Amino acid sequence: MASSNRVMNIIFNVLNIILSLIIVGCGINHFFWSGALFTGAYVLGIFIIFAGVVAFIIELKPMAFLIMNFGFFRYWIGRGLFYICISTLCVYSNFYSLVFTIPLAVTGIIYIVLQFVKIPLPKPILGDGDSYEEYKPLSSSK
Repeated sequence: MASSNRVMNIIFNVLNIILSLIIVGCGINHFFWSGALFTGAYVLGIFIIFAGVVAFIIELKPMAFLIMNFGFFRYWIGRGLFYICISTLCVYSNFYSLVFTIPLAVTGIIYIVLQFVKIPLPKPILGDGDSYEEYKPLSSSK
């Protein structure tokens, strides 16, 4: 049973890394091929690239300040809504945008369903056994 759980963790880790690279590719595509000659297209492209890099880093080894600021990555529903929101930002009048949008949206919907099935999140690849649950928000001392 433990080996099947380990295999599921590896599958989800690889899937999340691939999705973060797809997000970076979407940002690069939006940055160069949006067809718009105004600053907003470039800012949105940089934002999408930043989101992909953060998702990649959190999947490899979650750092406390990233998990505290991007706390929604600790839950399936948070990741699902993140992927759906980023997929909506990747939609524009370019056929290649569908290559980025469809896998992100479908995976986001699957992750939202996984929240209700009660499957635990996979542990990070380089986390030395850490889980996302260890990074709790700072409590205010009174």
